[in-house]
Amino acid sequence: MELRIPHRWKDISLAQMQVLMSDADDYTKLSAMAGMPLSDLKGLPLALIEAGISHIHSIQETSTFAPKIEIEGKRYGFINDWDAFTLGEWIDTEQYVEDFWANAHKLMAILYREMEWEMGDNSQLKPYTAKEDSAPFLKMPADMVHGCLLFFWTTRSEQLSSLQSSLLAGAEHLLSLKSGDGIRPSTNSRTKTFFAWMRSRVSQLTSFFSTSRSSRITHMN
Repeated sequence: MELRIPHRWKDISLAQMQVLMSDADDYTKLSAMAGMPLSDLKGLPLALIEAGISHIHSIQETSTFAPKIEIEGKRYGFINDWDAFTLGEWIDTEQYVEDFWANAHKLMAILYREMEWEMGDNSQLKPYTAKEDSAPFLKMPADMVHGCLLFFWTTRSEQLSSLQSSLLAGAEHLLSLKSGDGIRPSTNSRTKTFFAWMRSRVSQLTSFFSTSRSSRITHMN
């Protein structure tokens, strides 16, 4: 029985990446990388198993940002206009980042939107409905996932200052209104909660993306 595992970072799918970045033991990770049940791994020579584990830990992480991708015959475009992000998109992004690797494919379904039409370099993305099918993104190559996240963080952090200023100005106006003017206390509470999150998200995402893959592997060994 052979042990076939990805040789390069781009050969790893997002579904496999989720296991690799989890707290699972090395045998479970090797099982996911090889697409082989744990019961089958038990029948392989220990030396082969150890070599396989060593290999998956040594695969070099690479990044490839692709503004347009194709998965299962459908074309998707990366949405990088953070000024056009709706409140619903921000809230769902927050939720998925809280438990990132378990929800990475769902975040990809926010950042990559199916195209309504495409003509050369021009295209129109479908609006966000919160009902997007995230399952196809489990097949997204790891290098594209990594590149997407780096681009997401870099461009978002560059624009966040002006975006946050605009949002907070609107929030200050809302919070200055009295409940008798049509703004209920519960609405004020939700607004305060959301903009408190906006203030804290920079430091939280910085901490998340500064956690290297190598440090995770060291922790798991």
